[in-house]
Amino acid sequence: MMVTTSVYAINPAIFSNIPYSSAEDFSTVAMIASSPNVFLAPGGSKLASIGDLISLAKSKQDGVAYATGATMHLLNAKWLESMSSTKMVSVPYKGSAAAYPDLVSGRVDFMVDQPLSSMSLIKDGKLKVLAVTSQNRWNQLPDIPTVAEQGYPEFVTTSWWAIIAPRSTSKELIKQLHDAAHQALQRPVVKEKIQQLGADIVDDSLEESQKFTADELKKWKAIADEANVKMN
Repeated sequence: MMVTTSVYAINPAIFSNIPYSSAEDFSTVAMIASSPNVFLAPGGSKLASIGDLISLAKSKQDGVAYATGATMHLLNAKWLESMSSTKMVSVPYKGSAAAYPDLVSGRVDFMVDQPLSSMSLIKDGKLKVLAVTSQNRWNQLPDIPTVAEQGYPEFVTTSWWAIIAPRSTSKELIKQLHDAAHQALQRPVVKEKIQQLGADIVDDSLEESQKFTADELKKWKAIADEANVKMN
């Protein structure tokens, strides 16, 4: 099964009634790809940085409004709200596609999402990027500073995709599946397609992949606790 950050690590951190345990029910087979998340504002907005966003939030009695179409959107925004001691109000939508018209028109002040969903709107000038959430600047948006560069050094998140299998799967089969994924990731057509989708290849070893997903479970749990985000 292919899983995302939200399914594997974020949802278990914030929902109390999920009928599975990522840590106990599954084994990680391989990391496939990752991308930073991006803080987005309307193309015509006066906002140009995370500092501008924080200043706007502090200047408005009711705070700033942001669109959410997934738990990943919500938790990134909530974490910044907690770190900056500001008021930010979530406006929920049924996915990114439903949220973008209101973001482009300025009905909401910002949104956090994956570049995959927003690159065409960014290139057309309908949206602007205030920051990327990776540790270092992203090669597809090299002029955009990270959140860490803009005063929040601990704020580092990525969206990622991984293959997992049931915990009962033998170690030999897990290794065989990992090696097959590794071979697929060497193919130029696969590399090109993943880049077109706004992501980067992650071709880690089996041990590195398993350590990464285990660390992500702990990280997002800590973020959810710090931002006080819990759902039933």
